[in-house]
Amino acid sequence: MQPVEIFKSLVEEGKNNAIDLVKRRAAIDLPSNLATLDAEIKSKGFAIVHDFVSAEECVRITEQMDELIRTNKKIWIDSLQSDHRIFFSNLASEQINRFFRDKMITDVLSAYERTTAYSGFTLANKLVFKPNNAGSGGGWHRDFVKRKQTKALLYLTDVSGETGPFQFIQGTHEFGSILRFQKQFGFKYNQSRFTDVQIDDVIREYPELLVTITGKKGTLILVDTRGIHRGKPIEAGNRYALTNYYWFNGGIPAHIRKLNPFV
Repeated sequence: MQPVEIFKSLVEEGKNNAIDLVKRRAAIDLPSNLATLDAEIKSKGFAIVHDFVSAEECVRITEQMDELIRTNKKIWIDSLQSDHRIFFSNLASEQINRFFRDKMITDVLSAYERTTAYSGFTLANKLVFKPNNAGSGGGWHRDFVKRKQTKALLYLTDVSGETGPFQFIQGTHEFGSILRFQKQFGFKYNQSRFTDVQIDDVIREYPELLVTITGKKGTLILVDTRGIHRGKPIEAGNRYALTNYYWFNGGIPAHIRKLNPFV
């Protein structure tokens, strides 16, 4: 069946490339430091900026998040009380909205996406250690298989290997990698979720591709989440983070708009 799965992927990629020729033609000039970030996303699937936000600003935002979680009963919390997700948090905080509207971030990601038209929001996420938690995002996945899906992730607390770091399988945002993994590991057409066993097979074959991103509060990660990634299950303490979700040349899907706790 794998030839059929691969054929489906080739057809879908052809459609997307044809659409991009019409809708994604913007050539955006970036200063050299930002062009470097764009190049890193293209080659690896992610880029890291240290000290993007001050430690003091991070603390202020975490305090706001705790207040929203305490007072807004519509905030999404998983069954273990581990993963707290404040969708559209930029609507409730001036500081978070500044992060969502940050020009450096949108310039880099617009250049990567080759279009300046976008919609989106900021997810504020608090992780608390609970036994058997799945981590942020609920395990290994791609956000969208068929095309790019860019995000900006900001650590608001110091993140170690034990406090739920972002993990990424380097290079898996590229279509060639999608095809190779279909052939080698039997992944299906448009498969977006993966078991730990499946990813263990990948890492055993390509250990150099697993990247675990730790960092101090204020660390920014720009990433194409078409690549395989997860928030590692948290093993101790708490982790606070912001994630900007973007839809370039598109609107926020209806099922996600329903998660807005401020309406």
